[in-house]
Amino acid sequence: MDHAGFATRARSRLASGSRSRYRPRPPGSAAVLLGALLLSGCGDDSSPAPSTPAPAPTPTAPAPPPTPEPTPGCGDPARDLLLQVRATLAGSGSLDWAEEAAMSGWQGVSVDADDCVTQIDLERSGLTGTIPPEFGRLGRLERLWLWGNELTGPVPPELGAIEGLKGLYLGSNRLSGEIPPALANLSQLNFLHLQDNELTGGIPEEIGSMSSLHHLQLSANRLSGAIPAVLGRLDEVNTLELQDNEFSGPIPPELGDLLSLRRLGLQENRLSGAIPTAIGNLRRAEEINISLNRLSGEIPTEIGKLAHLRLLILNGNELTGPIPAEIGDLTDMEILFLGSNRLTGAIPPELGNLTQLRFLSVIHNALSGEVPAGLGALPLLQQIGLLGNSLSGCLPAALARFTVGLNPQQGGVMLPFCPAG
Repeated sequence: MDHAGFATRARSRLASGSRSRYRPRPPGSAAVLLGALLLSGCGDDSSPAPSTPAPAPTPTAPAPPPTPEPTPGCGDPARDLLLQVRATLAGSGSLDWAEEAAMSGWQGVSVDADDCVTQIDLERSGLTGTIPPEFGRLGRLERLWLWGNELTGPVPPELGAIEGLKGLYLGSNRLSGEIPPALANLSQLNFLHLQDNELTGGIPEEIGSMSSLHHLQLSANRLSGAIPAVLGRLDEVNTLELQDNEFSGPIPPELGDLLSLRRLGLQENRLSGAIPTAIGNLRRAEEINISLNRLSGEIPTEIGKLAHLRLLILNGNELTGPIPAEIGDLTDMEILFLGSNRLTGAIPPELGNLTQLRFLSVIHNALSGEVPAGLGALPLLQQIGLLGNSLSGCLPAALARFTVGLNPQQGGVMLPFCPAG
């Protein structure tokens, strides 16, 4: 609701209500007759005097319009609300919200020209209480930032009533319970940060309707169940971080519909099945980390379509088959970790095209064949890991500047370096 507009209209109605809306009624029939007789000169002194007409009823003044209820998020109601919940939020900590001071001078509180609370920013403020459900009555609030405290208790579902909220930052606390489905009512929300808490349960299906969401960060909780396919409807999301939870089941192919996605974090869960080929639709992706799961099958060649990819981390799964040569097309790649899987075949020479590559690890697989000479020519390479494969031949001489590890083939004998030149 536009509270300022409401107040303006209310004031206009009050002003107009101060003027009488009464319009005099036409004279009654007796008054008409008397006027006609006087004007015509009819009648004589002996005639009985006409009766005096009854006075017109006194008009009733119109009732003034009802006084609008004060907006809780503005002015004195907002002050009263925040003072009421100050101890609840602070817990054993403290908040500099003095009764005698203006709200604009309170710690972490921002107000607009109408004295409505628009932001509460209390990052790392030593708060140890709980999040007050009353915050849901701050109708003008756009940003609630409580990151990095020691808050406990649930995420109040009442926060879903703040229609204009754009940023909800509750990460790095000790919040518990489930993610309330009512948060999906925040149709203008761009940032939902609940990471690094103790939340349980699954991701509510309703979250898939939050069409304005840009960042969904739920990492480092105790969330479980399947990743909902409806997350593929988040057309505007560019960061999806679900890592370090207990999610299980397959990666939904619907995540390939997230055409704005730049960062995908699914590592350290219990995901299984194959990496969906639809991952190749994420043409804006820059970082994909699906490490430390239970994924199987081959690395899809469609990954080679992700021209902006800078980081690809797939280590710690049960992936099989060869390293796709198409990865050599990803010339923006800086970090490529494929270690601790069951990959076979040779290291593709196309990896020598990755001129931006800084870190490469293919350790602990079943790779064979020679190390491509092109890896030694990568100008920005800082670290390479080849340990734990069945490689043969010699190492490119240019790799002598690295500690590349041992090749356990033939009793752990380190491969020799190729002659220079």
